[in-house]
Amino acid sequence: MGPHELDLFFKRLFALRCPKVIILLVLLVSWMEDDEGTQMEYGLIEYFSGVGRVAQMAEMGGIHAVAYDFEYSMPKVGKRRSMDMNSSAGLVLAIKLILRSRFNQLVSLFATCCSSWTPVNRGTGKRCIITPHGDEQVPSVRKSNKLVSRSVILMLLTVASGGTILLENPSNSLIALHDRYVWLVQLLLSFQIYMYKTAFWMKKHGGMTWKRTWMWGSSPHIECLDLGPLLPAEKPTEVRTTKTWIDKDGKKRWQGTDQLKGTQRYTYRFAANVIRLVPHFIAAKPYEALPPVSKDHTVLELFNMASYEDTWDPCCDLEDVLIYLRGSKRLRIPNDAWRAALPKRLPLG
Repeated sequence: MGPHELDLFFKRLFALRCPKVIILLVLLVSWMEDDEGTQMEYGLIEYFSGVGRVAQMAEMGGIHAVAYDFEYSMPKVGKRRSMDMNSSAGLVLAIKLILRSRFNQLVSLFATCCSSWTPVNRGTGKRCIITPHGDEQVPSVRKSNKLVSRSVILMLLTVASGGTILLENPSNSLIALHDRYVWLVQLLLSFQIYMYKTAFWMKKHGGMTWKRTWMWGSSPHIECLDLGPLLPAEKPTEVRTTKTWIDKDGKKRWQGTDQLKGTQRYTYRFAANVIRLVPHFIAAKPYEALPPVSKDHTVLELFNMASYEDTWDPCCDLEDVLIYLRGSKRLRIPNDAWRAALPKRLPLG
């Protein structure tokens, strides 16, 4: 994004009633110095990308793309991975990618880690329709809730950039019941921006198993990923993703097998089908549905007028990220007026 586009981006955040603490977070990220040669404008960002096939296919189709995944960053002693979205550096990098995107043309795909949200993990996480956040005394449950909460921040930023959101998870996932995702859907709905849902069989896209899959998105064109019902010839498979047994109390138990993880990788056919939809996402001009921005006030004036009434989830640990940014040697606050506008004490905690 150029300076004019960045100005419009922040004004859109205010028009969308984005919590001020998130705007503060994004402002600090935007003021961090960039490395030379890192100004590429991305048309597609694949978060939680695994082997990154959608990003690869996008590059083959002439779309500048970037893949972001925990596994891409090397662990350092005493430090979190730089592409761990639950770390401060990881969230900052994830936000920075959106600030380097093509304005009004971005597609952000989120395959947010599903292991804690599916029936396979129901016994450990205790998630259900009534308690979708599960047992937060379990570390893996807390981490998964935090990932979704931070993913929602990135989804809101994608909308403000004029882009399209895609969220993919296996069928029966409870991820869309997370409080913050529900908050996002309701917020967008208040501006008549709709989130759509489609369901399809990954087998129709060349998958090893049937794998019923759900996708939510801010474009109705995602329904094109539904290639119809499975044919009898497509149903047989030798891949067994779960195993079942009867425990000593006579209860039926089941568990994911080693082959289950292999089904998480997108096929090239699926990736190609997603990329074919990108021109339709862009042509729909989703930014036209955004509320009008203020022409009478600057971003600084809007920031000073806004309040911190709506903070964010305590489990999201945004305070840690703000402390990380305020202490960064790369932070360059643009002028004294902005320096005076920043809170002397962080608005969380």
